[in-house]
Amino acid sequence: MIGLIGGTVGAVVLRIVLIAVITQVLLVPFLQALGGLVLVWIAIKLVRQDASDTKGHKVREVSTLWEAIGIIIVADLIMSLDNVLAVAATAHGDLTLVLFGIGLSIPIVICGSSLLARLMDRFRWIVWLGGGVLGWVAGDLAITDTLVRASIGSWDPILHWALPSLLAATAITLGWRNAYVASR
Repeated sequence: MIGLIGGTVGAVVLRIVLIAVITQVLLVPFLQALGGLVLVWIAIKLVRQDASDTKGHKVREVSTLWEAIGIIIVADLIMSLDNVLAVAATAHGDLTLVLFGIGLSIPIVICGSSLLARLMDRFRWIVWLGGGVLGWVAGDLAITDTLVRASIGSWDPILHWALPSLLAATAITLGWRNAYVASR
């Protein structure tokens, strides 16, 4: 129990530090567009996951409290990249929105993760919707990069809505298609 609490506290602190760094990194031209590409990749991986991917994996046993805390922190760091990047991208550098996004997402992850996992297993469309949201944020992140905006010129108003919409629809469609093909 102490390991779980210590790991959770460490993961929360790490997430706050990571989001502060990513918020500043996204201000660098071209890195915002690159972050959008990373989110597209994460969205596609999310909606294409198969339930059988999680079967057969062994749980790692640990011998010390510090090892358990370290594993929890590293696992959270790896699994929270999409959350941290999406919150930082959506906030567009506004620290108040960053704090609100993190303040909202951390309790959901800590308190509601098992309920959300059960709901996602039962209603796969929740995963597709999450992939769609990531697709939208990825498109918005990429299209608002200063170098991208400078290169698209007068197409900016059209592409500002078209690219996020296309990426969101693509992620949702891939999720639905993957489920449809798997059920046949």
